[in-house]
Amino acid sequence: MFDLQNKSLAFKSQSPRLGLLKNWKPTTAMNDFINILSSRVSFSQLKAPAPDQSELKQIFQSCLNVPDHLQLRPWRFLSISGEARNKLGNLFMQAEKLQNKDCSPAQLEKLSTKALRAPLIIVAICSTQNNDKVPELEQQLSTGCVIHNLGLALFSLGYGSVWRTGKMAFDPFIKQSLGLKDQESIVGYLYVGTPAAEAKSRKALWVEDYLQDWA
Repeated sequence: MFDLQNKSLAFKSQSPRLGLLKNWKPTTAMNDFINILSSRVSFSQLKAPAPDQSELKQIFQSCLNVPDHLQLRPWRFLSISGEARNKLGNLFMQAEKLQNKDCSPAQLEKLSTKALRAPLIIVAICSTQNNDKVPELEQQLSTGCVIHNLGLALFSLGYGSVWRTGKMAFDPFIKQSLGLKDQESIVGYLYVGTPAAEAKSRKALWVEDYLQDWA
């Protein structure tokens, strides 16, 4: 891992904005970035600290730069930390009670503690806009790109994250309680913190299994 704050300074000077990208050349920072892409993993066990407000702002500033057809910016995010996590856990319990009248106290307690699995939770919301050229799926994918960028940036800074959905991402009571509008949907919960344990080993991926020539 490397310090994104230090690397970004060098990267910025060698990677001008769109009008001059034809002059851009690979740098050491780019090689580090490839290594991050290759080694990024999810961490299911997370502890404090999470990024502070200054770090989080810098991370988001860079991660919002994603494929976005017609620049609709079809996303917004909620940052949940501290005591607000307990409030979210209570919402999880209320949602379950509405859907399952027979749920046990143990089930409800387990559900509520899910909101405490990390010091910071980022709720990714897709604010779908009606546009003939940009279908809903494309807007959701754009939102997903931001989430993935966040995971990469957090990993590069030494933090860990895991992207989760589950039924609480689709529950109408949760959506209403979090202030979502009719055209909005939760694309995922990104749990963020410092890795509390080693990540699970991943099976090797072979490009040949997923990339084929077509003619």
